[in-house]
Amino acid sequence: MHNYGDLYAYHYPMRHVVAGSLQAGRLPFWNPYIFMGLPLSANPQAVLFYPVTLLSHLWPLGLAFSWDYLFHMLWGGLGVFLLARKNGLGTVASLLVTTMYGLCPFLVYRVTEGIPTLLASLAWVPWAWLALQSGSWLLLSAALALQFFSGHQQFMVINILGMAAWVLASRSGRLLARLAEAGCAALALACVQWEPTWEFLGRSVRSE
Repeated sequence: MHNYGDLYAYHYPMRHVVAGSLQAGRLPFWNPYIFMGLPLSANPQAVLFYPVTLLSHLWPLGLAFSWDYLFHMLWGGLGVFLLARKNGLGTVASLLVTTMYGLCPFLVYRVTEGIPTLLASLAWVPWAWLALQSGSWLLLSAALALQFFSGHQQFMVINILGMAAWVLASRSGRLLARLAEAGCAALALACVQWEPTWEFLGRSVRSE
């Protein structure tokens, strides 16, 4: 069962407003088309600062969304494959794990439900783990910041909590320090989005 409801009822119109504002030479701070207006750039699902949304400004939105879905499916799969190889699995086993990731209902349903931001956020999970296990806090901070910009920050929080639990279980002080450094750096990189988003969420009915 699928209807792509959120795509045509929510994400498509919002990205249309964002793209139209940018093409007209205006920053999309405000969406005047819902009730008496709502903040736009402060809404994380507007993904104003997420690089992949440049597709929406270069091509028709329908085509841009198709490439958006395809890119994140392939990008997430590549991350899973490299992570599996990093952890000692052979090529065939890594391909099998990657296939299981690509066919996972939790992932595939993000497409059929029409929620590109959820798929984008999930695609960065293996890359963050790969960066953590490689010991590169710069790559980890970049992956976490991009996961933050992708529109659903709760997956970034869950991802960090999972990595923190793994690091604590491994009793590696060095990795824990790396994770803390990367988390702080990711917050700094994403500051242009998280400050207005924090205020936006504080005014949401969901905060009650």
